[in-house]
Amino acid sequence: MRPPGDFLLHEESGGFVTYELYLGFATYGYLKIFDLWVRRLRYIFAPQESLTVRDTPPLLLRCPSCRSNIACNRVEGELFTCAVCRQLIRAARTRTALEDEVRAAVGFSGEARDLYGHMALLGFQATRPASGDRLEQLAAFLRDYGAELIAQDHPGAVLLFLQAQESGLLSVAAPIVYARYRIAGGTLGVPERTPPDVERLVRDVRETFSDLRLNSASLPYDPNDDHPYTLIAHDRLDEAEAKLQAAIDSAAAAAYWLLLSQVALMRDDVTAARRWVSNALELRPMDTQAWVVAGWVALRDGDVDAAQRAAARALDQQPMDASASALMATVLHEQGDSAGAARMARRARALLVHDELG
Repeated sequence: MRPPGDFLLHEESGGFVTYELYLGFATYGYLKIFDLWVRRLRYIFAPQESLTVRDTPPLLLRCPSCRSNIACNRVEGELFTCAVCRQLIRAARTRTALEDEVRAAVGFSGEARDLYGHMALLGFQATRPASGDRLEQLAAFLRDYGAELIAQDHPGAVLLFLQAQESGLLSVAAPIVYARYRIAGGTLGVPERTPPDVERLVRDVRETFSDLRLNSASLPYDPNDDHPYTLIAHDRLDEAEAKLQAAIDSAAAAAYWLLLSQVALMRDDVTAARRWVSNALELRPMDTQAWVVAGWVALRDGDVDAAQRAAARALDQQPMDASASALMATVLHEQGDSAGAARMARRARALLVHDELG
């Protein structure tokens, strides 16, 4: 599993390990992903007697100099250096306003909310080869159930795929049937809980299509709000761009600029993809995935040299990133370096398998 955002580790005196996560708190599913990674981090260091992850409740900070969002396990009052602007920060509990921002970012966390009228994004993927006829039967079943099928290049499908891929639920290897499903009444209190309607739908699909051994993933959202996530999920890209433009000084907007760019790439709109990934990089110059997307945009635009620079920057920041390695393999292939391309492709496949298994 690839660490979310820019995850930095430090070995302190006494054998303690501290961490800092540089990622916009408004990234959908932020706290869930963050918690998974911290638990994995503790597991990694558990067998090592000399190193222990400092068991301090995470502090949510905003750098006073560059406004970067940071989660860390520093002791309150401790001084450390911001990795973005290199200025000293004093770890302190966040203001209520920032805590409200975090609660809003994870969507359905905190107090339970009525789900009437909300939607769920769904993706069903066979874990072993399935015939086209069987997938057509699955699509018909979902339609009969009341789910609206959406194409793979639909923004909602892109959102679902990216989130599910990061959490290990779906892979790139097999076809996926995507749908949107309106949730009936009910409540949802924490991000990990699936709405009852969605649970029934998933169960019925698995029972009916047991031969496909289906995986699934769902993300509930409110179709009536104007959150960038919702606007993108509803294919209202112009409105999402306008809303993000109004908040261009917020580093939290970078994740959504990146999503917009990836949607544009899938639709072959290179001009929009270039504009939006540039906005993401302006806000998050340390974001490895933003550099990867910038590289694919450059390749689609025919600028192989720019793609190579983007791939090199991404690999410099995260040498073990599978997507950055895959980008570099494509760049080398375009440059006629067959041996180098094959080597990087093997590396990308190995890293991808490691991420999915690890």
